[in-house]
Amino acid sequence: MAWCRPKSQSLPISLFHALCLFILIQSSHSAPVFSYLVSSFSSPNPRLPFRLMAVDNTTGDVYIGAEKEIYHLGSDFILKETVEVGSCNIQGSQDESGQDKNRLLVIAPAPAERLITCGGYTTDPNFESYTQIQLECTDQTGSNYNVIQAAHIGPAGSQLADSLSISSSDDIMYAVFTKENSSPASNEQHPESKQCRATAEMGNFYTYANGENPVTASPVLTFSDVEPMSIITTTERDFTLAFVGSSNGDLLKVHMLNSSSAYQYENVPLGQGSVLRDVFLDEDKEQIILATGSEEGSQVMTLSLANCSNYQTCDECIGQNGGDDGDPYCGWCALEARCTRYMDCHRRDESTRWLSYNAVQCVSISDIQPSDSIRHDLSKQPLTITVQQLPALKDRYQYMCTFDSFEVLAATSGNTVNCTTPPSSSVPPIPEGADDVVVPLSIKSTESGVNFVERDFFLFDCARILSCSSCVTSQWPCDWCVYENRCTHDSSSCVDDTIVTGINMPGQTGRRGQEYCPQLLGVPEETLIPVSFAAGYNIVASNLPTDPTKVTLYECVMHVDGTEQTVEVTDFNETFVNCPHRQFYPAIGPVAGGTRVEVFGTDLGVNFEGISSITVAGIQCDLNGMEEFYEPAQSVSCLTGRAGQILEGQIDLTLTLDGQMREASSEEEFAYRDPMISGFTPTEGPLAGGTRVTISGDFLTSGRNVIARFGDAECIDM
Repeated sequence: MAWCRPKSQSLPISLFHALCLFILIQSSHSAPVFSYLVSSFSSPNPRLPFRLMAVDNTTGDVYIGAEKEIYHLGSDFILKETVEVGSCNIQGSQDESGQDKNRLLVIAPAPAERLITCGGYTTDPNFESYTQIQLECTDQTGSNYNVIQAAHIGPAGSQLADSLSISSSDDIMYAVFTKENSSPASNEQHPESKQCRATAEMGNFYTYANGENPVTASPVLTFSDVEPMSIITTTERDFTLAFVGSSNGDLLKVHMLNSSSAYQYENVPLGQGSVLRDVFLDEDKEQIILATGSEEGSQVMTLSLANCSNYQTCDECIGQNGGDDGDPYCGWCALEARCTRYMDCHRRDESTRWLSYNAVQCVSISDIQPSDSIRHDLSKQPLTITVQQLPALKDRYQYMCTFDSFEVLAATSGNTVNCTTPPSSSVPPIPEGADDVVVPLSIKSTESGVNFVERDFFLFDCARILSCSSCVTSQWPCDWCVYENRCTHDSSSCVDDTIVTGINMPGQTGRRGQEYCPQLLGVPEETLIPVSFAAGYNIVASNLPTDPTKVTLYECVMHVDGTEQTVEVTDFNETFVNCPHRQFYPAIGPVAGGTRVEVFGTDLGVNFEGISSITVAGIQCDLNGMEEFYEPAQSVSCLTGRAGQILEGQIDLTLTLDGQMREASSEEEFAYRDPMISGFTPTEGPLAGGTRVTISGDFLTSGRNVIARFGDAECIDM
């Protein structure tokens, strides 16, 4: 916003400063009108839009001018009377259709209070107290906003006054401008600039009462796609605030920072119709009285100038840009975690108790040491929490850390808070399928009992992460035990030193990151497996563990229509896996028998009754109860018999097809093995369970389904 003085004068006139405000919507908070509404009055006849408004400063009564009617309201907006005023004969008071627009509506307080509707008389017949000055609002590009929409004369807050090098008691003229014919909302023709220099023809004749040169000013704020219709200003502490009504029924709240800059901090939609030019302020009650008018409906309303409770967060209350977007009426009452007026915050003058709109930043947790996350099983770990804008407390009060519903007393030093995490028994469990649970960490004081600042705190469990890639790229400090195929926070618990270090695990070097994980590599084309025809396929891999003392078997696993199909790998190294066509599954079973073996092939009969017999390594395989697993022509199942010793052999199948006996034998051999447990670790664990146990031995994967039990307790998550 710029200020200016008249460049020349032909008559002595009062010196004043003009500030022009022409209209670019910035991003600002939008609030519903009901959050500010004190009282309102709607037009009894929507077809007669409100045109003008006047307020009696003595009684508070409100007079509203509509077409050929005036509504007299009490200060409580209760209708006292309606007066039909008829036609107004003053030249220029009617529009092109001849309708009366009540172009003048003022209160004449002396000698007797009167309401003047169409015109009136002056006690200054020689117009010696009258002057007319041409105002010019021009931006840096030379664009001239030559139509003044509304103006207001009032004082400036000390912040604005200092930037103008004037006293805060000096009056300033605030005005809103548009360009000629810039608004589609008005059907009126704006006067040309030359008509702004008026003459008076009453009594003596005076010309150029304003001097020969216009008063010029530069804009402080622009709005796009909005026509300003009214402006009124006030001061709040050191600040200068303008309330601008628009043709689309919005009240725009503007903070004028200095002579060259301002910002819009809130927009309040008022409803249908344009805001009338007549706007009034009740400084004592901190209320604004304004009206809107349209053929769809009109209303007059009283609004509070501020309602800090509209802002629910500190960022909304004081802004996020260091004083360029907050509400000057409001500040953040830190320990109470609410937006308030200055006088409504307890001990507001102390430290950072009340953060004004132009505070550098909100109260916030900026750092947590050693980390904002810990293992889920850890208890009472010390934390040092840095809180920006942390208010000082009196000696009898103390800060507390709150983890969800768990509270613990804290010690403070400067802007740091020291406390401990909850015991593991007081934290929520990690949800199924997740590897962490989030607990809100808050700080509160025993003075207010309000959680005034909050940040997420994480409790994690590396063991919940099921793949190497997810483990080592996790935000948690986790490593991957390659030969155990598990994620851990403690790599020393791995059975050997073949580990992949997580990217967030501090201190360790070596094989760090996803590129060292055992993984199957993508192929450029999809792999097609023919239906009802035995075929194998090859997979390109990377970093596969191949120590023969630790890896005895790989399986290719395929999910087909929700069913898991597996086949033993016959050839592999660190970069290659061969998944052969499968003749039967599984390939190994215990010597005790009882393993369901599924035999695959083609032309395996048309019904189960056609299967005569199956032998596995020369031992009869039982077909009883296996009909439910039979797939005509494709697969048949049987239960292996007891072998009594370790041996290998082919699978032989006999069936009847088309009335003829047929036989088939597998190329691969089934192996009978005797599983043995050589040891396990750890040897003890809590009754509640949850201990990961590693079992060692020979041929422990023999059979179709492997189940481990500790007495009657079954081992889960194998």
